[in-house]
Amino acid sequence: MLTTQTQASPYMASSAGFAQPANSEATVSGVVHTNVAEYKRGVPISVGLGIASGAYRLEGTLGYQSNPVYKRLGVVLSGSDLSLLSAMANGYRDFRIGYSTISPYLIAGLGGARVNILTGSTSRVNQNVFAWQIGAGAGVKVSDRVTLDLSGRYYKTGDVTDSSGSTPVTFTVSGIKYLVGARVNF
Repeated sequence: MLTTQTQASPYMASSAGFAQPANSEATVSGVVHTNVAEYKRGVPISVGLGIASGAYRLEGTLGYQSNPVYKRLGVVLSGSDLSLLSAMANGYRDFRIGYSTISPYLIAGLGGARVNILTGSTSRVNQNVFAWQIGAGAGVKVSDRVTLDLSGRYYKTGDVTDSSGSTPVTFTVSGIKYLVGARVNF
């Protein structure tokens, strides 16, 4: 009998796209308020190193995303930005379709994010929190070493506290990212 062994293959990945955070709900003095902050679409970028073995991949990524804050408590703001600097460990499950060059996949990731909200030159929030993401995508193999990626991901942070006002405001940051990227096998 012949057996096939799967050899682990290291790779480098990068991606960019657009991110749309959901409107933030906040808890103020134990009361939940909806649409406390509204955000404009922003640009996420990420780079990572991973290893693939058969239908599974494990990848460590560093990502950055910046979104202008459109409204806070119904008031249109200018010069306010939300940014996320993240470090994530992501697991992938690839699904090979016969001899096709297209491989759909699922992704789940855990890690942390530094959430920063700037108003002008004043930092209202600068806090490290837990973060996670789930998503799906497809890779298109264009050569033996290069695969193009297209994915959509839902992400969410742990509780963030804005203590810059007289009453602390607790909220989470969540939303959808759509990314286009490439993986290069070593």
